[in-house]
Amino acid sequence: MNIRDYQSAAMQFLNDDVPDPIKLIHGPLGMANEAGEVLGLYKKHLIYGKPLDLQEVCKEVGDVMWYAARTAHAHGFGLGDWGGSARIMSKADRNRGLLHYPSALAVRTAALLDSAESAMTIRLPMGLEDVGLAVGVIVVRCTQILDRHAVSIIDAMEMNIEKLSKRYPKGTFSASDAMAKADER
Repeated sequence: MNIRDYQSAAMQFLNDDVPDPIKLIHGPLGMANEAGEVLGLYKKHLIYGKPLDLQEVCKEVGDVMWYAARTAHAHGFGLGDWGGSARIMSKADRNRGLLHYPSALAVRTAALLDSAESAMTIRLPMGLEDVGLAVGVIVVRCTQILDRHAVSIIDAMEMNIEKLSKRYPKGTFSASDAMAKADER
């Protein structure tokens, strides 16, 4: 699976039956939420001494990736379209501390959410290049988080599709399946 295959597979589980403003805020809001869950795993590890559960990190990063794909889809571009620019920007911070990439992911997702919320409420336009670069950086941060633990972003994307396939056994979004969360039983 590559990033284009992932976006295509991920979007089959998309609820696109929502008003346009909701489509624009859904992805950034979800990414910020999931980035917080990634940080929560590191907090439990560093503060409470709980072993870092790489399976859970991979699962939460996969969820960030789904919302990144949702954001790209809402703006009409591919998830991998802006990654090259983002990778160039991130080369300088390769040897940072354990929390650098998760916290950088949270900061970037929060900034994108703020821009999306402004676009929705006060009608400030979101530039496609700004959104694309932000999504590209978010994808790079997800990759860096997993690379640090010798886990592939491909593994996280495949795990995410597997989870969604269990949650939505008919292969498409349904509100009742979303509420039941069969994959968590």
